[in-house]
Amino acid sequence: MTAEDLKHINADAPSSGGFFIVMSMFASLGYVLADVAADAMVVQYAQREPAAIRGRVQTAIYLTRDSCSMIPMLIVGFCMNDFKYGGTFSWSISPNIVYGFLVVPCVLAAYSAFALMVEERVERVPLRDYLGSAWMLLQQRVVWQICAFKFINTLFWGYNSTLMDPVSSLWVHVQPIVNTSFQIVYQLVRVVSMFAIGRYALNWDWRATIAWCTVLLVVMDTALYYVAVWDIVRDQYFQSIISSLEAVPTACIFLFGGYLLVEIAEVGNEGLVFALLTTCSNLATPLSTVLAKTVDSFFMARLSDIQRDDNAVRWEVSYSFIAAASFKLFSLVFLVLMPRQKAYVHVLKRTGSLSTPAAAIVLIVFVAGYVYNLTTNILSIYPSTSCLRIAGGKGC
Repeated sequence: MTAEDLKHINADAPSSGGFFIVMSMFASLGYVLADVAADAMVVQYAQREPAAIRGRVQTAIYLTRDSCSMIPMLIVGFCMNDFKYGGTFSWSISPNIVYGFLVVPCVLAAYSAFALMVEERVERVPLRDYLGSAWMLLQQRVVWQICAFKFINTLFWGYNSTLMDPVSSLWVHVQPIVNTSFQIVYQLVRVVSMFAIGRYALNWDWRATIAWCTVLLVVMDTALYYVAVWDIVRDQYFQSIISSLEAVPTACIFLFGGYLLVEIAEVGNEGLVFALLTTCSNLATPLSTVLAKTVDSFFMARLSDIQRDDNAVRWEVSYSFIAAASFKLFSLVFLVLMPRQKAYVHVLKRTGSLSTPAAAIVLIVFVAGYVYNLTTNILSIYPSTSCLRIAGGKGC
């Protein structure tokens, strides 16, 4: 890197990211508020479908969302690919321009919500009554059982080795432009898979499909990285193609895990049910990352170690991927909590009893998980605490 290039590099960027993280938190708050309202609308329309084809509206919404997500991928991948971003282009655009582009769809979405949507007015529910109905909802077996499934299953299924990116960049030498191109291929495969699921697989057994797809994903992922770790195949195109094909089982797991949410909601509580159950998954996702950082902190596989590329380091990296595969397979144990199909959800709604202790446990786990997740993420921001094992470091 030349002296001219070094002038554009901020060496203190990793330790000065707190401001951007806090601002992103506020931006995420607005996104979540809009997303929950949109999800409630999706549930309302999905429940109007006949049982035999229920899920097609939901699939179409996700398909549209994932299709449009390729646009920002193209912008970031091809317009932010010079030396500052680890790429090879001679030009790039600044992050502020990207943020400016992102304002455009936000404005269009706000206009659509105000001018194009037609919804019936309903009476405002007093906060006390709303909280009371939410507490009664949480006591229903179908709700707390699915909450438990979504949280625990996502916690273990979402566990990924923290060494995936170092292996790809330092050993396989995947170039940014190749990575971006195949991310778009991944999205295309995912969209096609969603279309096929919505057309032909709506009535498949949810449990069996998720189980088989999880096993397939573990086999593909583990084999892909093991041939790279042990220098059998270190080809960026081979790794990128196999990674793109993983979109098929991933799409199945995502959709079948989402179809049951529509079956639980009732008229008037669509947003509450969808928000509650998706929050259980969303809360478990960062906890999976924290868990992975904690486990991987015990392996001697720092970036400096990986650059040595000897047998000792390869074994340490292998242990990390063995742990990831084990956690993903362990998530299958909790599939017993998930109903097999739509009819099973309605049977559970009719016959399930109320449980105050179960509802209380869900709330306690939710609050504890949120506090733990927030704490570990804040600790990882500051250099003085990022070395702690709880923050994903090797220990101070």
